[in-house]
Amino acid sequence: MTSDRVDSADGRILWWEPGGVLTTMWVTLAILLALLTVMTLGMLYSLFGAATASQELTFSWIAMVVLTPLILAAHQLIHALVARLTGANPQFDVDVLQWMIPVMYCRPGDHLFTRSQFLLYALAPLGILTLIGILLLPLDSRSVWLIVPLALNSSLSTRDVWTAWLALKLPTDSLIRIERDGLRLFLPS
Repeated sequence: MTSDRVDSADGRILWWEPGGVLTTMWVTLAILLALLTVMTLGMLYSLFGAATASQELTFSWIAMVVLTPLILAAHQLIHALVARLTGANPQFDVDVLQWMIPVMYCRPGDHLFTRSQFLLYALAPLGILTLIGILLLPLDSRSVWLIVPLALNSSLSTRDVWTAWLALKLPTDSLIRIERDGLRLFLPS
């Protein structure tokens, strides 16, 4: 397991918690994901539209400020929908990252996800919102407003992508429970 802290009670039940080094890596990856998303969506917009994205970025900042929290809320709603579809009773929670950044979370409670369910739960918001953004790009020149909020969504999906990668390394019949500060991993005997 690639992590700062992995504790095992009996070899079958693991507790995974991100530590300081991993959190620092996430910040770097978040910045890279945001830049990659801006470049990719900007190139796609340029391919589909008559103008380049940089020419169209004279858009209203108000639109971007409104779209960003809507996309970030949609991210958590997609987590909640997937959690509900897998049998969990999702609840929303607000927390503060690094003592300054307010974030909303979808908490699936004590629900145990299969590995496949967890992968879907972790990656669905990033995949669905990015796909919707890509599909909207050729429809309207104002869709350039989506590029920055979608880049922020990608950036803030770093933990989702990392934990999905972690889950992929587990045996297929493992179970995963999301807890407030990490993951409880139940490995097959």
